[in-house]
Amino acid sequence: MDDRALADLRRLVALLQNSTYQNRSLLLFGFADNYGGTRLNSIVSAERAQAVAEQLQRHGIVPSLIKGYGKALPIASNDTADGREQNRRVEVWLH
Repeated sequence: MDDRALADLRRLVALLQNSTYQNRSLLLFGFADNYGGTRLNSIVSAERAQAVAEQLQRHGIVPSLIKGYGKALPIASNDTADGREQNRRVEVWLH
């Protein structure tokens, strides 16, 4: 895990351990860029979300839902390396 990801994880754990958010459902959605086939990207995005879930579980935080969406719903263009990097993500939602 790189330094940026570790810092993001620390901030997320601190937020989720706040009593304001402890009774909320935690949803993790994984995404991929458009490289690779649909099946592979579906697997990769689910594994990406699962990896975040495992890190959170080490801190006693258990997600209600973990789901991969593959290359669906990009937030940036897949035509550039930067855009593809942005699309390889996990979104954390509180419900």
